[in-house]
Amino acid sequence: MFKRLAVGLGALVLSFSGLAHAAGVQGISQKVAVCDPNYTGRCAAPNASGALPITGTITTSLGAFNPVGSTSLAASSTSARVAFPTADPTALIRNTGTTDAYLVFGNGSVVATTGTGTLLPAGQAVAYNVGTATNVAAITASGTTSLAVTTGTGLPTMTGGGSGGGGGGAITAAASSYAAGAFSAGAGVDGWDLTQGAKADSAYAGSGSASIVAILKGLYSASTGAIPAGSANIGNVGSFASSTGGATPTFQAALSTTVQAMKGTAGSLYLIECYNPNASVAYVQVFNVVSGSVTLGATTPTLSVPIPATSNGGFAMSPVPAAFSTAMSWASTTTPTGSTANGSALVCNAAYN
Repeated sequence: MFKRLAVGLGALVLSFSGLAHAAGVQGISQKVAVCDPNYTGRCAAPNASGALPITGTITTSLGAFNPVGSTSLAASSTSARVAFPTADPTALIRNTGTTDAYLVFGNGSVVATTGTGTLLPAGQAVAYNVGTATNVAAITASGTTSLAVTTGTGLPTMTGGGSGGGGGGAITAAASSYAAGAFSAGAGVDGWDLTQGAKADSAYAGSGSASIVAILKGLYSASTGAIPAGSANIGNVGSFASSTGGATPTFQAALSTTVQAMKGTAGSLYLIECYNPNASVAYVQVFNVVSGSVTLGATTPTLSVPIPATSNGGFAMSPVPAAFSTAMSWASTTTPTGSTANGSALVCNAAYN
């Protein structure tokens, strides 16, 4: 009724204004008044602008949403539409799937596109004033989703989580009320994010990409499993009581100018320790050459270890040994790189790998 009254009064104001301009009459507000025919003396005269002044109070109330009809719409990357079940002005549309949808309202030929449609996020519900539209069309960028459409009158009461202003509040949802990708009953649903993975993912072992669950399982297996056996450094670790995995000992009762083979292939030298019975310093030369190719005094030694007179001497290099890429050969002389024999041979021990 109030809408009709407003329209009628608006028409009346336009009528007065049009009359004033068309007739060229001045002061029409002093000559024309609107009166109630049932009550003599109750009249309202237009003001100087030709408008009819009105005062009063309009009282109304907003009722809760009253659902009248319902239907559903399956949305995909191809536009689809459905007719509203009733001609009521409000449509409450809920996206019950896990994929965002785009909506367009119109007649029986309306088509939705992702570029022009109104976004309805996955898992959300929105109330729309559809006006004279008779259909709703929906489309997704990719994938599929389902829309629940309810038409009716009144103001829908929407639900959601969190409180305003003072920080987020908590919500309680029934188990399985949300699809994968959301939370259910306060916990993450198994498989809720493909990058997180699922509890059933196998332990990761190798190269390339994997879920976080698989990687964590792989790290756990690697940290708790036994060290693999083998010749690799990490697999060749033994305890002190082990008969394998340590350096190989060798002994020379009389090391002199005859070059001796310690090892005929590449290896690592951990220890040399000798006794020199002579009254002057002796030198133990170690070569990175096979013994048959060494010429004392001409072949440069890789190491030349001085042994004090009438004393024990040498070195121990552990845990980082001296590396020899070809072979390990050794001899004893009176000078660091010479070929002269000591008066008495040295008694020597060594350890290598």
